[in-house]
Amino acid sequence: MVRRSPQFVNGSFAWCVPAPLATDQSSGAVVSWDTDHRDVRARVLGPDRQKDLGWMRTRRLERTRSRRCRAGRLFMDVRERAANHEMYAPPTGSFYVLDGANLVYRCYHALARTMGERLDASGDDTQAVFGVVMQLTKLLREQVGHSPLALVLESTGSSSRTAMHPEYKGTRKETPQGVVSSFPYVEALFVACGFPVYKVDGFEGDDIIAELAVQAARAGQKAVIISGDKDFNQLLRQDSIEILKLTNKGCVPYEEADFRREYGDLRPSQFVDLLALMGDTADNIPGVSGIGPKTAQKLVLEYDSVEGIFDNIDNVRPLRTQNLLLAAGRERVILSKALVAFISDGLSNDAASRFKWGDAQLRRAPDIVAVDDIFSRLRIGRKKLDALCTLLRAAGTNTH
Repeated sequence: MVRRSPQFVNGSFAWCVPAPLATDQSSGAVVSWDTDHRDVRARVLGPDRQKDLGWMRTRRLERTRSRRCRAGRLFMDVRERAANHEMYAPPTGSFYVLDGANLVYRCYHALARTMGERLDASGDDTQAVFGVVMQLTKLLREQVGHSPLALVLESTGSSSRTAMHPEYKGTRKETPQGVVSSFPYVEALFVACGFPVYKVDGFEGDDIIAELAVQAARAGQKAVIISGDKDFNQLLRQDSIEILKLTNKGCVPYEEADFRREYGDLRPSQFVDLLALMGDTADNIPGVSGIGPKTAQKLVLEYDSVEGIFDNIDNVRPLRTQNLLLAAGRERVILSKALVAFISDGLSNDAASRFKWGDAQLRRAPDIVAVDDIFSRLRIGRKKLDALCTLLRAAGTNTH
């Protein structure tokens, strides 16, 4: 028998079985993957230990059979169960949209420094999910309350930015396994809690967040983006769109006035021009080599945009800055601007994506049984479960 681990596929969890034991033909030894299958480690057991190996694996199976049966029932079909739950009336207040990828990464790295690994019943590292649970509970208690909240996650596949610039995000390291194994749980948790979850093939999560926030603003509703990603600065609008920045000290409100104080009275919409000149090493956006934040800020304030800068390139001073811009070239800088700007063309018209603004405003009655099962599998204590469920139930009571 071999270990299985859950993966969230098409709205439900499926048990995925890894490759069977391999045999080293030269020595006749059995290569046994460590019980922690996330590590690519193997130990070689001599022929005289093969019987011991079989016995140990049988004992492990017996010890875990009952909990795996519970886990199999746990994620039968979270989305189908949620679809049968009562739909709340549209909540009142601001519309909150949560950057799921940013939150999971931050929770993973923050808890890795303080807690180390936190394993679920199958041995997967899910410490990031524990952090997400704590953050969600805090957000509901201190910020969101009964207001609408949508979670946005990254989809698989390449985006249109990769077509524009094949090296886009090419310098990023491989995603830690602890992050990968956490995303299915996070999606299942938010669905069970009654919150809409968005993933659209061909679009990055940031594009979906931007579109949701802009639609809310157009409808006259205040949108609050919960993320630590600076790219959302370009969306800031007074009394219309603001950011709750995820930091190590918690969520910090960030408005257009805060942006203008930080960036010398630049308009938020000019942030893309600033990044186009500076570049962004995190996303491998080229920018202009040799131009830093102060010079970029001065140029954008004087010429309004990167297009305005190159339209007046002969007037740019000092000559060193002019030469740096000419060396980079207009096309390269315009490409950098296109990469940092949000893309919405075709997003709202994609019927297959089920991207509907009205759906983002709705919260379903939470599936408390599913939430309980998820907490049990993640080995999260009863007090934390009760705290979250109390907040979820309170939201339902408020909307009726």
